[in-house]
Amino acid sequence: MKTAMRLIEYEKELQTKDVYSLVALACYFNECYKDCSKAFVKLERLSDVTEKEREAYEMLAINLFSRHPPIDKQKKEFNCPKKDCRARINE
Repeated sequence: MKTAMRLIEYEKELQTKDVYSLVALACYFNECYKDCSKAFVKLERLSDVTEKEREAYEMLAINLFSRHPPIDKQKKEFNCPKKDCRARINE
């Protein structure tokens, strides 16, 4: 999922629709529904999306988020593996 989120940095070089589609998929399968919702909003608001595609995104979002509210799952934290490091690392 982190790799898909990094694609957002290259939105100007890549197709915006492809970037946010990958982000939405990765977020969904990682149970990060809040970020998935944000990706769907971006997809629905793209200027080059047809009305039919916009409706399809909207219906898919309604189906997904009626079962899974747009709240991210609890992230696991780990201790830094370096010696004498007290930092916490998210998964």
